[in-house]
Amino acid sequence: NITEEMLTSLVTIDNARFVSMSTETLTMWKQELARGIVQNFSSSQYMNAMSGRIANYSHLKTEVNTMMNSFSRSVTYVQAKDGDPNWLYVYEGPLDNKTRPICRDMKGAGEMTLDQVESNYPGAMIEGGGYNCRHSWERSGKTKRKK
Repeated sequence: NITEEMLTSLVTIDNARFVSMSTETLTMWKQELARGIVQNFSSSQYMNAMSGRIANYSHLKTEVNTMMNSFSRSVTYVQAKDGDPNWLYVYEGPLDNKTRPICRDMKGAGEMTLDQVESNYPGAMIEGGGYNCRHSWERSGKTKRKK
């Protein structure tokens, strides 16, 4: 089972990353505001200058989503490492025009044990299909048949 200490460690790592990104983004916005004030920008000049910074908000949102999904996958991974090696996992998530080829492949792979996932898709239990992945490996509720 996942311990409170393990969860705390995972949360601490993700929090530090989030705080760092948030601080960087806010610092950039404050610098742009100060520059606008010093240069006596009109509201339209300020909005034009900020438009590039607003794109950073979208990037921050993507980073937060990536961190949350990685955190969830990390918890599943820790539970899988401590669990029955015969538990089966299936790759869950949307299948649409944003789905990467590797994610399509993992979704099509069907049920696999943790060892099979790690062998066929190294690192995918935690990273999924990569940056900003919307998928995760979830227990199917079944176990591998013993020979």
